[in-house]
Amino acid sequence: MDTEIDWNDVIKKEARGINDLDLGEVQEIAEDKVIVQKGIIEKNVFHLPKSQIKSYDGQVLQFNISEGELKSYEVESSPPSVTEQYLSTTDIDRGGGSSGGIQIESDATNLNDDPKL
Repeated sequence: MDTEIDWNDVIKKEARGINDLDLGEVQEIAEDKVIVQKGIIEKNVFHLPKSQIKSYDGQVLQFNISEGELKSYEVESSPPSVTEQYLSTTDIDRGGGSSGGIQIESDATNLNDDPKL
């Protein structure tokens, strides 16, 4: 099956199992596995063996994996690192988000002149 699939084309495509089981979206291709992510808020990551691929039609990567087998391929996910969070925020700040990201306003007033402090 490796020789028939353009692995660059598979990234961001849908992955499905037996009985049209939703396996998530292909995120990455490794030497002997396909890494998929399922969910938007609560994300689950699975490392699916390439040996379980049944077919690829240009849109859906089909696996011979049942719902009962899927859990055995799940990888423990960890929260994003500080660097990943920062990069996510800076991407939003560059216009990737809906409101332009976090903006830090500069205040020209001198706090030492404030009688309340």
